[in-house]
Order: sequence, then structure tokens, then C-alpha cells
Amino acid sequence: MALLATVVVAGCLGGPAESNPNVTPRETPSPGEENEVSAGTVPGVSNGTVANATALARANEAWLAESGGEVTITQSAGEGQAQYRVRIGSSFSTYGLSGSLPEGARPTSYEIWSNESTRYIRLETADDVRYRVTERERTRPNSLAEVERYLRAGAFTVAGASTGNGTVVLTAEAPTTQGDESGHSGGLSAVSGRLVVGASGQIYELNASAKRDGQPITYQYELDGTGLDRVARPAWFDEVPASATLHPDLEINPVNGSVLAIRNVGEDPVPHRSTIAVSMDEVNGTASFETELAGGDTRYAYFDAADGTLQLSAGRPESGVVDPLTSPVSVTIATDDGVTLLSMGMGWGSETASSEGSSSGGTETG
Repeated sequence: MALLATVVVAGCLGGPAESNPNVTPRETPSPGEENEVSAGTVPGVSNGTVANATALARANEAWLAESGGEVTITQSAGEGQAQYRVRIGSSFSTYGLSGSLPEGARPTSYEIWSNESTRYIRLETADDVRYRVTERERTRPNSLAEVERYLRAGAFTVAGASTGNGTVVLTAEAPTTQGDESGHSGGLSAVSGRLVVGASGQIYELNASAKRDGQPITYQYELDGTGLDRVARPAWFDEVPASATLHPDLEINPVNGSVLAIRNVGEDPVPHRSTIAVSMDEVNGTASFETELAGGDTRYAYFDAADGTLQLSAGRPESGVVDPLTSPVSVTIATDDGVTLLSMGMGWGSETASSEGSSSGGTETG
């Protein structure tokens, strides 16, 4: 069976927030000889082009790590737009993200605060608030990785001599279809835009238009300020419930195309009174865990053939009492105090799963 599982993860987005009084607003130096910058001294730039996108991206991150700062990122695709603010403490000791996703997407509001070891996540929709606490696995927030993809996919060339204000301007005027076969360009093509960088590789502005998988998109990165030592805990930090520290390791497998087998292969339980929500096409259902799902235990989720309601049982149901599942299916498991333990989408091919061990759920990334 060909099974694809994708987890909806927290960690890539965050959004606009009010100005931080601890951050020094970005200032453009006055023109003068002392502010002349040669393009050849900028990391990753040689022979008048961005020849090494990775070197420039790492230099920008190193500069942010040294000084700390705030960046606003805006992305749009079709009629949807996501805008978020990234706040970075010096040495990446702490960071925060806050923002919103396009109308109609879930979640609609997204906030993350991370210290050296742990990420605290808050997701809010029109009628719900969810929390999650995860181990911090990466030094820098994922949102900064998108910069490298645009630098790599676009043919940015020096637009002229130094501006005299400590920056160099590069442009990608002509659309390009060049890409990186290793996938680092993220499916981007036809990139055009404007890039403003400093002598140490700090990126002040990156404005780009492109196509991702054939669809037009825009991307804007802007440095708002510098000099942030640590990002303070958000106001909602004390609202995070204790169950947010639970991390049950769940495997979800379709059985005969009609039942979802949910097995806890970890140590942390899914608490009593947690809920599971399953959606496919226009069919949605919710059921409760009447007892906790401990490590090694399995539950079976299925739509009742008699009334169409979602059922959750400890034993595998007979084939005659279940409605078939339609691929793809989305699954969310949450505690009764608003902690999302798992949120994923999964789909399978024409061959139907015939055993519980034929596939496994996705793992969290980000």
C-alpha cells in the first residue's frame, strides 16, 4: 500500500506584533565614504552575483544571532496572505513568532515562544485555543530558512556601485527557471526581486515575486530593528496547561480502508476525556477517549454505518458496522483542556490497507 502522511506542524509561522521597546529601530546610515561597501566583501557575493546562497543566508543568521533583532515576513499566494514577526534574542537564546494565516486556514492565529530548550506554542481559531509544548530541536527558527530558498532560486546581480549608506543592492530582474536539484529552492522558479544587504551579510530587505509549483507567490523580508538580548515570555505563558508537556508517540494506520487503528507506542498517555476529530470530504466526526490511551494500547476509530457518527472503541469493529473511509483523511487528537497532541493528514493509494502494521503516522517536524 502506498501511504502518505503529513503532520500539520507548529514552528514555521508566526506573525505581526506590536513594536518592542527593547529593540533599536533600524536606521539607514547617512551617505559617506566611511559607509562605502564593496559587493565583493559581502559573504556569498562574488563576480557581481549571489554565487553562494548558503553562505549569505548563514552570514545573515550569524549577524542576527550576534545582535538580536526583529524581522517581519509577508507571504502571499492567490488571495491568501500570511504575515508574521520573528523576534530573535542574541545567540538565538530565545525567539518568538506571532502572526496569522490566510482567511479560511486553520489555525488563524499562531504564536511561538522558545527558550534554549523548549518551544511553547499557542494556536487560536475563531472558536478554540490550543497549546503545545515541544523540545526545541533547531538553533534557528524555520522561518529564516525561506530566505535561502529565494536567494538560491533567483539570479540576483549587483544593481550598481555601493549605495554609500552601508548597503549593496542586488536585483533579479529577469525571471529564471534555474533551480537546485537537491530541493533547497523549495520548488521556486521565475524569481524576480530586490535584495539589500550589508557588508557582514545582514539582509535589510528581500522582496521577491516567483512561482511555486507553477502558482504565483510573493515574499517580503524586512529587518525592523536590532539589539534584542532576550525575547520576554508572552502574556499567555502562564495559561499553558500542564498536559501540554505530554508527548504520546502515536501511530495511525488505516485498516481495510474503513477503520483507523490508533496505537500509542510511547510512554506518555493520551489522557481520559481527550477527543479525536476525523474529517474526510464533507464528513466530520468527533469522539472521546473514555479511558486513557496508555503506552502499548490501541483504539479504533470508525464511522458507524447506522448513523454516521464517529465511534472510538478498544476492540476492532466488525466490517458490517462501519462506513468506508475516503482518502485523504485528517486527524486531530486534543486534550479536554486545549492541548493538541496530534494533528495530521494522511492519504493512501488505490490499494487498501489490509493490516494494522502496514503503515504508520507521520512525525512532527519544524
